[in-house]
Amino acid sequence: MPIALDCRYRPGGAQDRLPIRAVHLDYMIANQARVLHGGPSLADGELVGMYLLLATDDPAQADDFLAGEPYARAGLFAEVRRTLFTGYLPEPREGFLRELRREASRGVSASD
Repeated sequence: MPIALDCRYRPGGAQDRLPIRAVHLDYMIANQARVLHGGPSLADGELVGMYLLLATDDPAQADDFLAGEPYARAGLFAEVRRTLFTGYLPEPREGFLRELRREASRGVSASD
């Protein structure tokens, strides 16, 4: 399971990132193989942080990634939530959601 990082800027962090944005982008370019998906997080049209889905389930590797990430090193984040991500869509295998539906009908608990 990949690790998801939900990184939320501290007040002023979105603006403070601008002088180091090129360095951040260089880091992302150099680490593309470590990131499955990523981009800015918006709320009501305002930039509030970034969301990354890392190609690892090892918390130490996620910590290592963040330790080198320029925005994190600059102290731009008020909060970073790290969770394991279980992808149901697209289906990991054909019929997966139908299996979950059958289990739900029988009252079987699943991690959905």
